[in-house]
Amino acid sequence: MYLDSAYIAKWYVNELRQSGELTGVFRKHIDSGFWTLVPLTDRLLRRILLLVGGAPPNVYLRAGDAVHLATAQDLGEPEIWSNDRHLLSAAPHFGLTGRSA
Repeated sequence: MYLDSAYIAKWYVNELRQSGELTGVFRKHIDSGFWTLVPLTDRLLRRILLLVGGAPPNVYLRAGDAVHLATAQDLGEPEIWSNDRHLLSAAPHFGLTGRSA
């Protein structure tokens, strides 16, 4: 399951004043292996460029969304979870099912 970073942040931060304390919790979760972070490699960046260039002109695709969508696709994930309506509407063009809670 691929979760975009804004979706993950909502697990930790409900209000801005909590962010400092919860950043530490997030780092502990990374260290413990609860979250697996995917590095942004040169190969993945090139793949993103190809996918963005091949997207239909009617697809509203922002750079950050393209990174998440291409990464999920590259990992072989069938779905992507997000609260972002633009990312979710672009997901089918990447062969992904967009999900939101």
